Amino acid sequence: MLMITCTDKAVLAGKYPDTCLARYGSVSSNAIYHSEMALRIVLYALMSIAGRLKSTITPLLSLSIDFYVRVFVRVHRSAEGAKLQTENAGIVAECKNCCSHIILPLVNRDSTGKSNRNRRGRLPALPESCTLCGLNETRAIAGPIYTGALHDRKFITSLLESLNCSSESIPPSPNSSSSVSDLNIEDAQGPQIQNRKWMFGLLSVIRDELLDIPLYYSHSKLCRVFKVMQMPKMEMIKEVLRLQGCRVSGSHTCSGSLKTNASANLIARVYGDWARRFKNGTSGHIESDAGIEFPSLVQSSNRPPAYYAGTPGRSPKARATRSIRS
Repeated sequence: MLMITCTDKAVLAGKYPDTCLARYGSVSSNAIYHSEMALRIVLYALMSIAGRLKSTITPLLSLSIDFYVRVFVRVHRSAEGAKLQTENAGIVAECKNCCSHIILPLVNRDSTGKSNRNRRGRLPALPESCTLCGLNETRAIAGPIYTGALHDRKFITSLLESLNCSSESIPPSPNSSSSVSDLNIEDAQGPQIQNRKWMFGLLSVIRDELLDIPLYYSHSKLCRVFKVMQMPKMEMIKEVLRLQGCRVSGSHTCSGSLKTNASANLIARVYGDWARRFKNGTSGHIESDAGIEFPSLVQSSNRPPAYYAGTPGRSPKARATRSIRS
């Protein structure tokens, strides 16, 4: 196992894209999903180095916490696998007005079946205006990034079991809808490990993430783009997307993240219809003309308090204000 920590998150998060290109071989982005983008840039750099050594990498756990990123990967020796793993590399075309993004793969698997090789990727026909917000501007380019899975669910489950938590203490994940603030971790049993509750909550959220969906949307950003007067609950938006047959989860890198396989058209319909309905003064149980139903959700009174996703007790201290005299 290879464990790597990068503390230059400002470079990876888009503040200095030229420095990121020089260090990691990728252009970073300061979009709303910059924390996950930083993880994928580091994994792309590792995949490139492993490919030169005729090896492949398997990400076991990828963490973006506070001012650093940390990845745990397993390295395998395979010259053939190094060629095939290049299908996990892609370019991100993003809209500067909203958090809409399109992943453009650099190579694609040969669909003819004549050879077990990857072929050059093709640029799809991009619409002139953004599908989500309608802005008629050219898209920004970032990457290349690693587009494969960030975590290994079996490895995360073994980590939860290593915390000596019984199966009844681990929160179930029937619909991948949990977030850091929704976890009830007071019942977890086990030895008094330092920061055990924080580790248990973080790993439980990571276990519920969608592994095959790169990057995410921001619930608050979408509400600002569509000028929503009354911000809906994120749980309701997730339930609406599930009723439309989509898969939804959150991300440990952002508390208000929306990771889904729903198309940009569907997301625009959901938030746009919600904004129009509340602009007309309606509320409660609403059914739109477009076939989108907004159920009214009752918030539980015994909901646990919000849980901080950063490293406990390790946040940077305030800058010193007292001058030092010689």
